Amino acid sequence: MLCVTLMRVEQGKPTLYEAGKLWRDLDNLPMLTDSMSMTVMAHVAAGEYEQAIALSDEAFQLSESSNNLWGQSFSHMTIGVAYWELGQPDQALKMANESLRLGQQAGFIASQVMAGGYQASFYGDLGDLERGIALAQEAVTVAETQFPHFRCHPLGVLAQLQLRAGNLDEAAALVEQGQTDPYRTAHPTWNMWIYLAEAELALKQGEYEQTLAVTEQWLPQLRQNNLRFYTPAMLQLQSQAQVALGQPDAARDSLLEGAYHRRGHRLAGGLVADPRQPQSPDPRPHRGRGPAPSSSGDC
Repeated sequence: MLCVTLMRVEQGKPTLYEAGKLWRDLDNLPMLTDSMSMTVMAHVAAGEYEQAIALSDEAFQLSESSNNLWGQSFSHMTIGVAYWELGQPDQALKMANESLRLGQQAGFIASQVMAGGYQASFYGDLGDLERGIALAQEAVTVAETQFPHFRCHPLGVLAQLQLRAGNLDEAAALVEQGQTDPYRTAHPTWNMWIYLAEAELALKQGEYEQTLAVTEQWLPQLRQNNLRFYTPAMLQLQSQAQVALGQPDAARDSLLEGAYHRRGHRLAGGLVADPRQPQSPDPRPHRGRGPAPSSSGDC
């Protein structure tokens, strides 16, 4: 799990699968479902949504069979993101709501912070900013009092929603809180939301160089560690800053790369080529997946 939370998703997945096999062989359902749910989180971060959904469903069924409310909540904690990215907002909200409800019953604080943050972002994306802001604030409050390590997750969501609502002063105050949070860099995989909010705030304030500074800090790590869920959003912010700075060619490259990460790796066959890789003169659509990023090094 440490590899995954430190952005090294590809290194973490094999270990999580090995742990799952061990717990299955030992017939230890609580540990098995926890291991499976951690693996779901890794697949979601990597943009591997179908794999995440299949594993989440199995973890939920096993937890339900043993009346394990904690496990049921954990299995759905991040899977709403997969449904959202696959264009199923109703199912995304259902998963977040269930994880939050079951987590409250089980005393599983992580779901109240993480699923609460995702729930807020879904409502905000659906246009209900008032509800999204209220839910994000609730998740921040829970994190501040009971789970400070992951406070930057809902804090970043709340800052983004405030930006969409046109509340730049409120968003700036939240981003400043994130910049001084002692756990800001401890769990970058889940706290990436605060960095996205920081880049977006700078963009809204006309500080385009600062937007690029944030995106250029994180994009190499997102690419290297295969965190496809965050990469398109970071690239979109980068492209907007590049347009504002009079860099249309660079902005186009950023948008094309974002399309590759958002669609090419998600569709069977990889229909969008990685614009950062040398292209074949064959004009037909690229149908191979991009090269796997390096996973060398220890966590």
